[in-house]
Amino acid sequence: ANPAQLTLHHIPTIQDLPGSYDWVIAFPEADPGVPWEDYLWAGLSTAVSKPGHLLLTAKSSFIFRLLAVPHPFHKKNDRKKHGYRALLLKST
Repeated sequence: ANPAQLTLHHIPTIQDLPGSYDWVIAFPEADPGVPWEDYLWAGLSTAVSKPGHLLLTAKSSFIFRLLAVPHPFHKKNDRKKHGYRALLLKST
């Protein structure tokens, strides 16, 4: 068997991620006073290939504010538990 190659990166900012990937798993943290909605979607839109998937996990309020901004993804699945939210998105 020829297993698929899996590339793992832990990079402090999404803008530093080289290339684009089929799957990206992100655990963003919000800093007060920082317009993270703008730069996070811009970075993720280039980091996730088309068609690709993004698994986004964060506090529910963070994801609620993030989804209020126009973005290049389509929601596939959404789960909430104990103040956190996991969101599976597909690039369009």
